[in-house]
Amino acid sequence: MSKGKGRDGVLDILAPGPHRDYLRYYIDRHKYERTIHGNTLNVALLLDKFVPWRNGKFDYFAFLKGGKCFQIPEEIAGRMEDIPVPDGFRMVEWRGRVEGGLVIGMGAPHVHETALSFHRSWGIPYIPGTALKGLLRTLYLDMAQDRLGIYRPSCMEAFLSGEDHPRDAGHRKEDCPVFSKSKDTLKDEVEEFRRIFGTKEKQGEIVFMDAYPVDGNFCLEMDVMSVHYPDYYRGEGLPADWSSPNIIYFVKVVNTGFRGLLISRTMDEGELERVRDNLKRALETYGIGAKTAVGYGVVR
Repeated sequence: MSKGKGRDGVLDILAPGPHRDYLRYYIDRHKYERTIHGNTLNVALLLDKFVPWRNGKFDYFAFLKGGKCFQIPEEIAGRMEDIPVPDGFRMVEWRGRVEGGLVIGMGAPHVHETALSFHRSWGIPYIPGTALKGLLRTLYLDMAQDRLGIYRPSCMEAFLSGEDHPRDAGHRKEDCPVFSKSKDTLKDEVEEFRRIFGTKEKQGEIVFMDAYPVDGNFCLEMDVMSVHYPDYYRGEGLPADWSSPNIIYFVKVVNTGFRGLLISRTMDEGELERVRDNLKRALETYGIGAKTAVGYGVVR
């Protein structure tokens, strides 16, 4: 595979063989340079496929230096605001705003080793419904443990889900404080948990829709994290002061509002609103995505 410089080098890497000429035509036809410097574009293509090639390497740092906001095409924004609700279903929405930074999908394969999830067709950042559901599940587990005053996450999750006692718990089911004390104390919590998240035999009663940016735009910034002792983490030395830090750049979403939907056929509006309130509480308390332990991913 050829690895030349400039646009030709990017084309060689992206599409070797007969498709290269077509891709060259596409990039030229749609103004590659304008795509980089404009503010209305499919950002996912730029950051994932058409990453600028500078000084012999892929580089989009200059493109996002100081942060940059992008307009969402009106047609796409309209679709996100006017999502139809099927007959017989009830829906509640939630809205929140990311201020400090949101990073979803950081571990996905990418030429910069760090990534950000974008909608495959629309090219906008989003919060997957599966991530929202998993976050809410964590909150319900913590609330049940607080109610019981016993903190054994694997045992509590198995109990609430109606599954067998985990084999790796380090104790027998007969000796498990969660399984022995929760039957009557957490009766309501068990019912609500299984209705929301389901069990192996029955699916949950709520559909968690993906959350998309609102207000017609979204903003991105570059951020950095430093691995101060790379040799130590590779198992090749001590965590000493003479180690050279390894600087890793990543993209984050900032100053962007999001809107999501919860849809159910069997839950009434009051039950859905309770779930929505707990989801908003989880987004504010735990955050979502990567690096939540240091304050990223908080949505208020």
